[in-house]
Amino acid sequence: MKPCLSLMLMILPMVAACGDNTADNTRTVEQHQSTDPYLRNVDEARRTEATTASHAIWQRVRISAISVQAKGGDMKSFYASLNGQLNAAKLAKIGITEAELRGTHYVATDYKISCYGKKMTVEAVKPNTKGYVSQEYDIP
Repeated sequence: MKPCLSLMLMILPMVAACGDNTADNTRTVEQHQSTDPYLRNVDEARRTEATTASHAIWQRVRISAISVQAKGGDMKSFYASLNGQLNAAKLAKIGITEAELRGTHYVATDYKISCYGKKMTVEAVKPNTKGYVSQEYDIP
């Protein structure tokens, strides 16, 4: 019994030290930007993923807008219906699935569309966070 007790006394400080880690429970894309040079590549990967998805969203919006225009639909109300954070209804309007926008760092609801005049902005995540991307595009 005594060897077991001494073994417990040796292991207990190690277990306690492991428990001192204070984990940040927010998603990595919601944490502040890193100044660590080794993490810059991860931040660049996040931005690249967001930029690629933003471009795909713009392409689908453009194609859907051309279709609405060809059918004689109201372009202003079409663009107004897309404003805000992406959800299932908006994705269905532009013909893109959540699976197509699911990446390593982002999901479809991480993107926000703002249409104004003949311009559209697609934002990924909140400003001043890792991987934040804001792309502006021309729309028909």
